[in-house]
Amino acid sequence: MPIIGDTYYSSCPVCGTSCNAAEHNLWKIPFSKVENCHYGKLSLPRLPLLNSEDIYWYTQCPNTKCRTVFLDPCPSTYWDNRDNDHHVRKAQTRQDWPSYQTRVHELFTVSVPTYDLVIDVATGGCQCLTIMKELSLPWKRMIATDIRNSSVQYAKLLGFEGYQHDICDPNVPWEGKANYIIFAEAFEHVRSPLLAFHRMVDLLAPEGYLYTTAIAREGALPIRPGENMMTTEEALQGLVQSCGLQIRTKLLQSGRWKLILQKP
Repeated sequence: MPIIGDTYYSSCPVCGTSCNAAEHNLWKIPFSKVENCHYGKLSLPRLPLLNSEDIYWYTQCPNTKCRTVFLDPCPSTYWDNRDNDHHVRKAQTRQDWPSYQTRVHELFTVSVPTYDLVIDVATGGCQCLTIMKELSLPWKRMIATDIRNSSVQYAKLLGFEGYQHDICDPNVPWEGKANYIIFAEAFEHVRSPLLAFHRMVDLLAPEGYLYTTAIAREGALPIRPGENMMTTEEALQGLVQSCGLQIRTKLLQSGRWKLILQKP
C-alpha cells in the first residue's frame, strides 16, 4: 500500500526535539481522502474510511513537555504552489462567513494602538482582510500571503497586497513590520511551526500581535487526512516562550487552541 509522504522529520516540528527511529511511525492509518459534499447550501461532511489504499504514518514527539503528533513522512511538495482554488471559491460565495466574522471579532479582544500593517499568512480567500476592510478598520497596508497562486491573485483583485510566500522561507518579498499577523488554521499545515513562529516574530513590530490556532490533542477532534499536526497546551507554551512572545489570550474551543500573542 502506498505511504503518503516522502520526507521524514529528524526533529519535532514544534519543539525541535530529535526523533530517533524508536519514535517514528507509532500510528499507521489507512485513510480515504475526505471532501465535503454540498446539497444546495448544506455542507455534508464525509468521514475518512479505513479501507483506503493510502497509508498515513504519524509520529509522536518524545519530549514529555510537548507530545505533538505529526504526519511523518510528510509530502515534500505539500508546501509548493497548488493549483486548487477551493478557498477562493469559498470566499466568493461567502461560505461559512459568520465563522470568519467571529474570528475577526476575536482578533480585536486586545487593543491595537497602531494600524500601519496587518499580514494574513495563509490567507486562503482573504476572508479576514475582507471583513476588516468592510468594517472600515483604518489599516494603512493589508498584506495577504499564501502558497497558492489563486489566493494571491484573488487578494490583488480585492485591492490587497498579495505575495506568494511560504512563511517558513526567510526571504520575504515585502518591507515593513506588522502590527498584527493572522496565522489561522495554518499551524498544522506548515512544514515547521517552530520555524514559522520565529519568522513571524521577525516580521512583527514591537508590541505587535500574532493570532494563531492549532489543533489540540486535548480536544475532541479526530485525526483526519490533511490535518497534519495535533499539539498540546504545554507544547504551545514552550514554543511561545522560545520566541520571546507573551500570551495575551488563550482559549480551547471546538478542538483547537486559539491564542493571541504579543511581541514585547
